[in-house]
Amino acid sequence: MSTMLLSDNSRLLVASLESTEELDGRYRNIRLVNVDPVSGQKHGAFSLVFCAYDRLEGENVALKFFDIDPENQRDRYRLDAFRREHSILQTLISKERCLQLASKLSKYDLRIPISPTQNVTISTEYFALQWLEHGLDHFFLGKKIHSALDKLRLFNDIVLAVEALHRYEVFHRDIKPGNLRSANQAVKRLVVAIDLGVAAQYSSTKVRPEYECSVGQPTYASPEAFCGLAGNRKLAPYTDIYALGCLLFELFNLDLYVTALVSANGRYTALLAGMQTYLTKANDDASRLAAWQHGLDMHASGAPIIEIDGPGSDVPSGIAPMLNELLRGMAHFDYRQRVTRLEKVRSRIWSCIRCLENEAMYVARVKRVKTAREMRLKKLMQDPRGMQRISWSPK
Repeated sequence: MSTMLLSDNSRLLVASLESTEELDGRYRNIRLVNVDPVSGQKHGAFSLVFCAYDRLEGENVALKFFDIDPENQRDRYRLDAFRREHSILQTLISKERCLQLASKLSKYDLRIPISPTQNVTISTEYFALQWLEHGLDHFFLGKKIHSALDKLRLFNDIVLAVEALHRYEVFHRDIKPGNLRSANQAVKRLVVAIDLGVAAQYSSTKVRPEYECSVGQPTYASPEAFCGLAGNRKLAPYTDIYALGCLLFELFNLDLYVTALVSANGRYTALLAGMQTYLTKANDDASRLAAWQHGLDMHASGAPIIEIDGPGSDVPSGIAPMLNELLRGMAHFDYRQRVTRLEKVRSRIWSCIRCLENEAMYVARVKRVKTAREMRLKKLMQDPRGMQRISWSPK
């Protein structure tokens, strides 16, 4: 997760909004939520996110403002990506398991006094989103707290959230624990992928013609996205599937997936650098993809394979083979070897869940039988006639 300190301009914007009694005649009690109150570091590159009470709807919303940090204002890509997020969210209105837009794109004018007689105005854009109360970081940070069944059920919910986006040809490209939140709907948990700031669709225009690195968090970036193919629309779904594989590994291990990958093979970064050289002479999407595929044909077999049940893992041994096969199919170095249907991933996860449930039922049944036997024996021990029957033997 990218972090940075607030600029002077950003602090002025925060102070102005948090002191506003009511924004747009509806938003009250505005407070910043994507900055650590202790360190002062902001999470995310493009935006300032606030929680506010929407008086018209009678519920909390998230207000997402384009950050007026001077670096952002000089970078047209960031503003275009911010606007594209709003556009993509419009296509997901009323779609289940997808982040819901709560307002149109609006403009906010921040007036800053620069002298006793003069003000300067900085304008920025913002929109409102549904507020999702619960983060999921504790599943990844406090791994010993949650059972394997809880983790598998959570992962199934995460896959459902990404699958919902893909159903509408939206590819997140920055799947990570911090970009997943949940809400309770009736009696079930609903996981939603948030922060679509670098999301794209097959039909969306590229904000940049070429990308030197991943558009999202490098820790969860697939090899092709990390090496400069992040803008290729054909590869976008494979990027999300790779990130899901990383999350599956990290639910049961203390290390990040990429850390385990580098530890397993100290030449992994050299492999990435070598693969990147295949792209240097390619000038368009088709030729760059062909060059990458040629590099895969030459070197993909040398990429390390990580097992989910390595040292320090808390994966139950009974399901480790199934999860290892699934991990290889999601986080394979060669995108052509990754699974393409997320329902297949969920089917395998549910097979693991049923295995653990059946094992738990068997253990419970054995415990009940043992307890019943102990109770019968105790009853016989308390009954002299029962003891005589037990101790009697023919002469």
